[in-house]
Amino acid sequence: NDNELLTQDEVDTIKNENPKLITYLGEKISDNSANNTINVVKGIFQGDELIGIVSALLDFNEINKYLTNLIPEKDIFFSIIDDSGTEICCNKELPSRKRLPSAINHILPAFQTSSTGEYTLVENNNLIGLNYPISSIGWGLRVYLPLDDVISGFYYQIIFNMVVFFIIMSVLVYFLTFLKRRVINPVTILKDTINQVVKRNYSARTNIKGNDEIALACMNFDKMTESMEQSYLCRTQFDINLFHEIKTPLNVIFASVQLIENYNTISNMECYKTKISSQMKIIRQNCYRLIRLTGNLLDISKHENGFLKIRPKNYDIVRLVRNITNSIKKYTEAKGIELVFFSESDSLVIACDPDMIERTLLNLISNAIKFTDKDGKITIKIAEKEETVLISVKDTGIGIPQSKLDCIFERFNQADDSFNRNPDGSGIGLSLVKALVEAHKGNISVQSKVMEGTEFIIALPKKTIEIETDSTQCKCSGLLPNFVSRINIEFSDIYSDFEDVIDA
Repeated sequence: NDNELLTQDEVDTIKNENPKLITYLGEKISDNSANNTINVVKGIFQGDELIGIVSALLDFNEINKYLTNLIPEKDIFFSIIDDSGTEICCNKELPSRKRLPSAINHILPAFQTSSTGEYTLVENNNLIGLNYPISSIGWGLRVYLPLDDVISGFYYQIIFNMVVFFIIMSVLVYFLTFLKRRVINPVTILKDTINQVVKRNYSARTNIKGNDEIALACMNFDKMTESMEQSYLCRTQFDINLFHEIKTPLNVIFASVQLIENYNTISNMECYKTKISSQMKIIRQNCYRLIRLTGNLLDISKHENGFLKIRPKNYDIVRLVRNITNSIKKYTEAKGIELVFFSESDSLVIACDPDMIERTLLNLISNAIKFTDKDGKITIKIAEKEETVLISVKDTGIGIPQSKLDCIFERFNQADDSFNRNPDGSGIGLSLVKALVEAHKGNISVQSKVMEGTEFIIALPKKTIEIETDSTQCKCSGLLPNFVSRINIEFSDIYSDFEDVIDA
């Protein structure tokens, strides 16, 4: 009757065929069915004897609500399948089934996840079904999703992953390019340049510009190598000049000695004395030149190693400079040069080393004489400015190029050869002058215009000491005992006959 859950035939089927599960084999439930429920029964056996039947009622309306809430905005199709895979019922009729494209069979396995259990591909051009096992009864729930939604989601994920991959690769390529351009290449160039400099190729440069740390290091390295190259060139030129400075007077002395030896054949005593006297003057002058050179080298070395010390005493600097100026007037007049001394004060006592002041002034005046034409003028001036005493030596000579003013006091540097009237010189005279001035805690500067003249300005601190040093100190640095000899030494590369100048 209508109230029976199972018919007798169905009970016999359960009993005789001993199925594990039996299902209601009536019409499948559809959306048009008023009763969206189905009876499910299972026989309970003890051995071969049926001792009971379990019956369950499945409500598809509730299952549909649950799946609709679980997967919103989807056109859901689902069905119940038994343990043999037979479809028992579904919530709506499925569209006609067709075989899926072969390419889809390679894509769909990617949708399997551990939460869905095993998947089943339904050969349908619109739907894909996934099996969700119901372990308690051995059945399963097959849910059908629109294939276009699944594939579009899959393609979206692929496109998203490809975009992310492209972005990552672009960033990686940019980073590697940046790393190579800003780090690897500059470091490699710097390494190669260092190797060249180690091999004494001081002209090597990285030529790298920029604001990052590596570029700044390369720029500083280029500046260092440029300085090394300049020092190397100056040192080379200095060595050449030094060898020439030493070789020239030695050759002259040696030639004079040979001549003196040949004079032994002269029988006329007066003629012999005259020739001997002339050669002795030449020997003396060249000995002065050697003494000047070795003395300058010795004092420069002392200064660089911190051993050049002054022996100060309270001294009238106006008187000292005036005496020096008056003592060398005959020398300047012999060259046709006017020497003028001017001081704003009649007397000005400061603490200084007279010996070093003499050497400094004689060196500057000898340079002025060397580069000043006949009928030119050299002016020695003393002035006061706040806490300093200014001593200037100004000439009307050929001047110094502006490009050389910044390095004129550096060791081994000389003015441009085109402005150098006398190619002889070691290039350490002005460097020594600066050393002697700095030993007094003073400073020296230069102003010059080409073909108009040069002015050296010495600034010494205007101060005195409380206790004077031993007054027996030597004013000639221990080389020669008198001031005339000092002049002869400093002017040895200007005059060939000092006695004739002094006697004039």
